[in-house]
Amino acid sequence: MPKIREGGTEIDATFSVERLTDKIVAIYFESRSGGRNSPNARNTEYERGLEVLLQRLADRGAIIQSVALSPHGQDELFELKLESDYPLAMRDVVSIHDLSRLLKN
Repeated sequence: MPKIREGGTEIDATFSVERLTDKIVAIYFESRSGGRNSPNARNTEYERGLEVLLQRLADRGAIIQSVALSPHGQDELFELKLESDYPLAMRDVVSIHDLSRLLKN
């Protein structure tokens, strides 16, 4: 899984991308686990990584069709409802920071 980079610095946040059609991809953003100094720590910079990823999607004019969460790594996904309806045009998002906070809660 690729790591997110910002200004040449690697952010401890991983994700994967699956192409579903010519124009649609699924992005799987890995959750955070373990403490920052724990030997099993994963994605310790989850919040920053999510913001950078969302900003890059906005810069490219991406449209989000849905967001789903997989609590505790389960196979079952739960769609996250947003205040605005899907699809969500990322170029219309006023605050990437606020959106990232909404998505992580």
